[in-house]
Amino acid sequence: SIDVDTQNTEEVTVKIKLYRPGLLIGGKGKDIDYLTNRLTYLFGRKTVIKIEEIRTNDINEPRDYGYGYY
Repeated sequence: SIDVDTQNTEEVTVKIKLYRPGLLIGGKGKDIDYLTNRLTYLFGRKTVIKIEEIRTNDINEPRDYGYGYY
């Protein structure tokens, strides 16, 4: 999943959840650097990309949104 937060006036935060984050990062981080530079150009603001690995166990677990709803 991809979440883009543009509420901050100084930077854009992009949160990406992947099963295999290494494919997005690329060899020596060159692919993620390219993506960061491209998004910075497109948004016109500094872009921060946060990558989180999805583990197969996480899919079957109930989501806790902080209010007790599942």
